[in-house]
Amino acid sequence: MLFINTILLITIFTLGVLYCKVLSYFSNESIEDLWIRNPYYQYFCIEAEFQWHFPCYPSDLVHFRKRIGEEGVELIFKMLIDVQQVRANMKSESD
Repeated sequence: MLFINTILLITIFTLGVLYCKVLSYFSNESIEDLWIRNPYYQYFCIEAEFQWHFPCYPSDLVHFRKRIGEEGVELIFKMLIDVQQVRANMKSESD
């Protein structure tokens, strides 16, 4: 059970970092610096306490993208677009 939880946490962390990376238009190396400086990004990526070091190598993000494949990356981008559309609709409704 611990192994499954560890894999799940790593997957959630990596998806969170990729999500933040896409939203902020940064490279793998730049997102590492931004993640270290931004406690909101860390909280979004399931960190319970502020971290001073990035928990993986930036190249691990590339390996993860290769592992989930093109369809997985497209699914993530589709979800990001859906989230952006919902945010835009909420903003237009509040005006």
